[in-house]
Amino acid sequence: SISDDLARHVVDMIGALVYEHDVKKAESAHQKYEAHQVSKGCTQNGVLYLCTDGAYVNTTVVVEGSGWHECKLALAFHSHDIENYHTATSDDAMHILNKKYRGFIGSVDEFKWHMYALALENGYGTYKNTVLLADGAPWIRNMQKELFPDATRILDRYHLWENIGKFGIAMIKGKNDSCG
Repeated sequence: SISDDLARHVVDMIGALVYEHDVKKAESAHQKYEAHQVSKGCTQNGVLYLCTDGAYVNTTVVVEGSGWHECKLALAFHSHDIENYHTATSDDAMHILNKKYRGFIGSVDEFKWHMYALALENGYGTYKNTVLLADGAPWIRNMQKELFPDATRILDRYHLWENIGKFGIAMIKGKNDSCG
């Protein structure tokens, strides 16, 4: 049994160490990028999948009158980490066996190096194919063009259906408006 204050202190201390470690990895990745030291051997078969998105979270840190900040998350896994299986309700279920995450609250200019470090740690440049799965936000598209120009960018399923729905509504409204 420990006090809430002690638990908070330990979590803050460990969190600071993890953050410092991640920042060093991001700085190293940035230096490798600037020095053109990234291997482009493409020796591994399969696909390296990179996924990213952002979500606003309410924090205790208030900047410009708001405690809401965008938490950006990166995820990496390989095609050999995907296990397909069948369930009673679906024939095409899948499970990712091994995935790595990197989270960051801050600017895109800082986050992109955290994502790049994660990609390098997971073999970016050594896989024949890289896929970036994301929501199509301009900051993600720009990051992909800069850091992962060889990656195939794919719109995630949720945002695909959201855009199809918006398009359908616009088409229906357009037809109704033209009927007078």
